[in-house]
Parts: sequence; structure tokens; C-alpha cells
Amino acid sequence: RGHAGFGKKVTLSLPADARYSGHGEGTLADGLWGGNHFGSHWLGFYGKDVVAIMDLDTLTPVSQITLGALEAEPSWIFAPSEVTVETSSNGKDWEMHPMARKERTMQWTDTLMTIMGNVPVTQSLTRLGSDTLSYDLVWGKQLATNHIHYTVEAAVKPMEIRFIRVSAKSVKKLPADHLGAGKPAWLFL
Repeated sequence: RGHAGFGKKVTLSLPADARYSGHGEGTLADGLWGGNHFGSHWLGFYGKDVVAIMDLDTLTPVSQITLGALEAEPSWIFAPSEVTVETSSNGKDWEMHPMARKERTMQWTDTLMTIMGNVPVTQSLTRLGSDTLSYDLVWGKQLATNHIHYTVEAAVKPMEIRFIRVSAKSVKKLPADHLGAGKPAWLFL
């Protein structure tokens, strides 16, 4: 909340997968970050690129545009391979902005050895490619804390715009060392 796009109309090039549909297109304008649970406030797209257009209703000064994404690679959720941001005052003529700055927010809390009462408990480990990961990490119990924000900032003064078009490209084939090698990745926005 407190941003120009809060509650504004968003149109997607395709619907999110029914399993990860947040609360529809408005999920991208609800003022909330996606959170640490895969389905709560994320829109999930399986192997598909997506374009989102936001209508701010009137010409509005905007100095920064940010798209949040989730990366949880063991769960097949990869960050967009590319993000482009365009703005328009009329919805017909679009100005392309430089590739969005990518910032990663990581809050890993996974612990392989914990103490429950006086009894040490070691989590199961799973081999994934060249990495050894805890069972909880692979199956998402503590994984969804790797958030990525793509940001475009106005160079000198705020842009006077009405429309924002953000395109996010998904990873079409998981890498060879991934458990799901060759299959499409999930894109969570």
C-alpha cells in the first residue's frame, strides 16, 4: 500500500495456473509481497512467459517500478530469465526502459542439526545435482524465502505515465543438473 499501483486494474496475457492463482490479476496490485508460502500471494505460470499491463487510471508521476519474483529452484521455481518494463501515457506508444535492476533478498533459516528438548535431531539430506540439501529445503518447508525484486527507476525526475507493461520470461528447460532436467520451470510473480 502507499504506491501508485495499489488496487489498480492489471491485465495478464494469460491466466495463472489454477494451483497458484493468488487472488487473480489483482494479486500484482494488492500492495503485498508474495510471502513465504507458494500459493498465498503468488501467481504461478508453468513454463510460460507472461505480460502484465497495469492501468493507473490517469497520468501519474512514477519514479520506481518493481516486480517481485520468487526463486526456489529445488521446487522448480526459477526467477525470470529476463524482465522488461515499458511505460505509456496512452496505452499505444510504449517507451522501453533499461533491463530492470535485480536485487535478491535471501533469508535462509535452514538448520541441519537442531535440538528438541535434550535430543539432537538431524534432518534427512537429499542430493540434487552437485548440491546436498536438507529434506525440508528440497520440499519447500523453509525454501520460499528467496525473493527477487526487479526494479526500474526514473533517471532524473518521475515519469508521467498511465500504463505500465512488464514482461517476464520463464526458464523453458530446467538445467541438466536439476532433478527435473529438460522440463519447464515455474515462474512465480
